[in-house]
Amino acid sequence: MPVCRIRCRSHLAWSAALSAVSFLLLAWQATVWPAQAESRSVIKPPTDPMRPRIVYWNHHQGTAANVGYVMAHLNLSLSTFAVTSDHRVGYQAKEKAGAEKLVASGWVRDFCSQHDVIIIGDTLPFARPLLESLLAANTSFRCHATIIIELTQRFDWGISDTDAFYKTIFATAPFVHWVQNNPFEARNLADQTFATPPFRFLRPVGHSTVLALNPISDHDATLVAVFSDGKDWSPLRYIMEHLRIPHKVLTRKYGGPRALAHYRASIEIPYQVSTMKIYENCAAGVVQYWPTPDFFKELALKDYMWFLATKEVWRTGPDLERYMDYFHSDLEPFVYRFGSWQELADLLKEGADADPRRVRENGPKMWEEIRMRSLFGWAWLLMEVGVEVRLDGNHSVDFQGLPKEPPQSVSLMKQMKAPVDVDEYEIALTEAKVWKEKLWQDGFEKQRHEYTRLQLSSLDLGSQQYRRYMYEDPPAPKTLVDMEPKFDGMDNGLVATLDWINGKENADQSTIVKYVESMLEMMESVTSQFTSMSPTCYRCFAMLSRSIKIADSILHNNHYHSVKNVSYLINRFSTRLQSVASNATQIVYPWLLPSKLPFNSLQEIPSAFNQSRGIVLVIQDDGFARARSIIHHLRQQLKCNLPIEVFHDGDKLGIIQRQALMRLKGVDVRDLQPIFPGYKEDIDSTEHSKPFAILSASFQQVFYIHQDQVLLQSPETFLDHPNSTFKTYGMLLLQGPIATNEKPYSTSWLHWFIGGYHLLSTAAVQTRYARNLTRHELDASILAFDKSRLNALHALLAACHLNRRHVRDGTLAWFTDANAGAAADRELWWMGAEVERTPFEFWGGSFGVLHAMASVGEGFACGGLVFRDREGNLTHVNAKEWGHKLRGKSIYWVMDETLEIQAGGVDWCIDPLARGVNVSVVDPLVSLKLEMFDKVDQDLKASG
Repeated sequence: MPVCRIRCRSHLAWSAALSAVSFLLLAWQATVWPAQAESRSVIKPPTDPMRPRIVYWNHHQGTAANVGYVMAHLNLSLSTFAVTSDHRVGYQAKEKAGAEKLVASGWVRDFCSQHDVIIIGDTLPFARPLLESLLAANTSFRCHATIIIELTQRFDWGISDTDAFYKTIFATAPFVHWVQNNPFEARNLADQTFATPPFRFLRPVGHSTVLALNPISDHDATLVAVFSDGKDWSPLRYIMEHLRIPHKVLTRKYGGPRALAHYRASIEIPYQVSTMKIYENCAAGVVQYWPTPDFFKELALKDYMWFLATKEVWRTGPDLERYMDYFHSDLEPFVYRFGSWQELADLLKEGADADPRRVRENGPKMWEEIRMRSLFGWAWLLMEVGVEVRLDGNHSVDFQGLPKEPPQSVSLMKQMKAPVDVDEYEIALTEAKVWKEKLWQDGFEKQRHEYTRLQLSSLDLGSQQYRRYMYEDPPAPKTLVDMEPKFDGMDNGLVATLDWINGKENADQSTIVKYVESMLEMMESVTSQFTSMSPTCYRCFAMLSRSIKIADSILHNNHYHSVKNVSYLINRFSTRLQSVASNATQIVYPWLLPSKLPFNSLQEIPSAFNQSRGIVLVIQDDGFARARSIIHHLRQQLKCNLPIEVFHDGDKLGIIQRQALMRLKGVDVRDLQPIFPGYKEDIDSTEHSKPFAILSASFQQVFYIHQDQVLLQSPETFLDHPNSTFKTYGMLLLQGPIATNEKPYSTSWLHWFIGGYHLLSTAAVQTRYARNLTRHELDASILAFDKSRLNALHALLAACHLNRRHVRDGTLAWFTDANAGAAADRELWWMGAEVERTPFEFWGGSFGVLHAMASVGEGFACGGLVFRDREGNLTHVNAKEWGHKLRGKSIYWVMDETLEIQAGGVDWCIDPLARGVNVSVVDPLVSLKLEMFDKVDQDLKASG
């Protein structure tokens, strides 16, 4: 350790040198908050400047090591108060009531009387009792020691009453000394609290007390180090694997910077504005790779990592280099930058020099200047409060020859109006919150949702599904998070095999055999290593669910065996498949086989239901009256006597409503919660319950009706129509209209999910969604599935999976509106069919608005949404909230699929004059049915 070789001089000389700084501090205090200025006078200087009683109020090992190092090199003794270990203080001290209790009891006064200087480190809220004491009306309860606050990112961490805490900081900021260990803290404190006290910028000295446990092996020295994703929730592990960069994932106990310095390099994506680790690594000569500022912004916008200070940093503007030490010019000599994942792969490719600037050797030497600057800064601060220091052994120091960096204050942003005093504080804080939230929504959020997320690459999306899983706390063991890279490209063979099974002559038998062999290798690898699958591993689901469908086709014991192609595969693979298919099914569909449904395997499902055909509704309390009207309409007007099952989710449908429905002839009421284990936690809305209800229904052929639909034809007409897609595919899917101002989503997620654009089916390629015309394709108000047909069954299972809450909460919701309330499930039906390579086609053609009431707005016609089939027959009316009479005089037809229908209020509206759409008179029979429906509905309401 170098010794500062500077001659001695007296205490009076160096104290005079600080008079200008002290004057500025006192002037700022008196001008801003004169009412509290007397608090400063109660602070007592150290009784013995040579042996001051200094305590570090802290609970963080890294910051404690840093301040301990500083005090030792200034020849000062330091005690530590581990705040969270003291039962009198602990976490309750963070709340205002707990802090004030410690003040009123005299505990704060007594603690302060035992110390001359109290340094608060890491987490400021734990020291709230000290700050609250400075505001005590009775000055005898105040803390009379000198308080130094060292901010290290977490000045308001874990605070529930943030407004009150901010006000306390605002009122007490003049009476303590402020240090920031990174350049962001003063800016953030001002933006959050309006407090702009002078700050000293004193970086950590880079000292680490962590000992390298063991020398790393020669092999590990050739690897790139990344850290345990479970700590920082980053996808680096996934990226390293897919970039083919040899790496090692380190846990928390990896040996600290001394061990890390021996790896080929270390890669980090910032999760905070700074960490103690980066300074320790710079001082130890660790070869560090960090993203460029622009690439970091891109990663944050794409949700690559959990960056804790996103709102706070984005508010400062584009200049990250000014406020984040990860990008500060002072640290540039110590790191290497990469502006893309490909650039990182190029920089660290095999044979490349990972350290061309020799940071490993030169870093510790370069760091010495920063270390000494911090030591000098602490020395100046302690001298100002009356402490004598001896830097590295000298009895005292001539500070006129040392670099002197006086404290600096930041200015409030121009949008923030500073309060004159504490009485105006709440008003100013409220106004600032409104401004900051608007800035956040109009800036970061808008850019992320409307642009950046839509530009995600396959690597981005794969990284997302991995990070989403790692965000679970803690990640479950033996859970499949991603398919091994060696199985990349497997989708081509799986899709080709499914097409071949469906009768398409797209490959010869020897090719299919190779595909199935590869599929079995994948399934055996997965089932031997894992017992569950991350819900956001979409690519895992695509590959494994297709494999399960292929296995089901081969093992199925019904008419599929009469297909020549499948029969050939049975003879060759059935025995081997039998051992892995059930385990794979349990991993992919963990809710299926433990259910209380009448089957124990996929092969038993088609014959497990005791009725051939029936109707399903899914409702909660607010849908009871409409469901009852639909049932009466089916029975009385459409003369449909099919059995009906009404499903509900636990107590979302009341007992009285259930009993009323049960009294209706041919109607059964069933609760989904007892059928599926974990259903209550897995499915969080009635909309997302629909596929589970269809699967659970007692019928092989299920016709689903949403509660706001008025059928103009019997369900049996839909199912038995000779040109119905239900006859051809065993599924009935209806195309929906386009809503006004609907911006299309990028199709990149769908391409990635499926395995590539080239694997989209002809039906999917022709959708408006795939052509970027709209973000919505399907109208899920009427659906039908034949569960005895394997293709339809697996499409239904996929729809169940995609509707699960934790599945939707990943990137699926970004590209499908799967969490957007009513009708949030609509795209998941055809996407489920597409991922299973189930042939499908939309039934239905144009749409219209039933003009039932006066126009809303000049030229507009509003009413129920009317559907018709390909042959022009009216099929049903979507009455939405039933806020109008259904009968009408005309229907406005929308013939162009890109023409927009506006969903407004309780109706759908179009502008026929502006759009030039066709108008036709309602068929008298249809008008009669609608009038009868109105009457049935009114009679039911009158009868209660």
